[in-house]
Amino acid sequence: MGRVFVHGGAPKVLCNIGRYWSDLAKGGQRPASWLTSRFFTFPLKEENMLSLILRTLCAVVLVATISGCAAMGMRAGVSQDDVKKMSNVAVVSILDSKMNYLMNGTTVFQNQSTTFDAAKWELNKLVEQSLLSNLKANAQFKHVGLLKMKFNASDRHNEEDVKNMLKAAKDEGYDTLILLEPSRYDNAPMYGRGYGIFHTSKFALKDSTHVYMLAAIRAYDTSSGKDLGWQWTFDSIMGKPAFISYDPVPWKDKPSDLTPAELAQINKALRSHIEKEVAYAVDAIGFAGHKAP
Repeated sequence: MGRVFVHGGAPKVLCNIGRYWSDLAKGGQRPASWLTSRFFTFPLKEENMLSLILRTLCAVVLVATISGCAAMGMRAGVSQDDVKKMSNVAVVSILDSKMNYLMNGTTVFQNQSTTFDAAKWELNKLVEQSLLSNLKANAQFKHVGLLKMKFNASDRHNEEDVKNMLKAAKDEGYDTLILLEPSRYDNAPMYGRGYGIFHTSKFALKDSTHVYMLAAIRAYDTSSGKDLGWQWTFDSIMGKPAFISYDPVPWKDKPSDLTPAELAQINKALRSHIEKEVAYAVDAIGFAGHKAP
């Protein structure tokens, strides 16, 4: 989580944030309300409405960030101690064939959101094959294979779904399950989970259209069911790779208006971007360069 700067009391805010996360790391149970209450305890000079609004906004952002972390678990790669114990690794991706088709206009009234089926592009198959090739090249485990039992791809799943995947992986002789799942990203809430096409049309700005993928990679121990760690498939909104591919692609008001040539161009751009994100994810979660005993 990045630094939070607040008008009139940044040092104290940073101190309280440090105390909050320190307590959590030690098993403490301070509620988020304890931290947000500290936004309103600064010795203020020339108090005015603007400073109050700024502190309130920062408190809201902070609570949202903490809530997002709590919902997915704190992001952390797999420890090298856990990696060394892995031998037989199963791979599964549950990104579905739904393609988000989104437009962000100057006002909310110009925004639009729809989907279209891109099953014939077999993107989930590409994700799994990319996972396999990167894990085999970078991690050199004893065996890396696709989970034989098939699960319905979806932009949402629950704990019961994960338990079923872990049981299937264990029954097939795997000690580890690598799951690639669709994800949200609170820093860019207008983007739908999974993958899609996003068009921006703002007053006085040049229109732009790009493909993207929002996903996360997770590792599980199949015997204990323990979640060993997770990472985004992207570095950040502007990182390398970002979840956005900045290579321009065509846009029409309705996906049904796209020509076969335009769809082919979009498919090509998205496939290239998916391969970059998957390679980054395998690296970021902690499997790069490991050699199993």
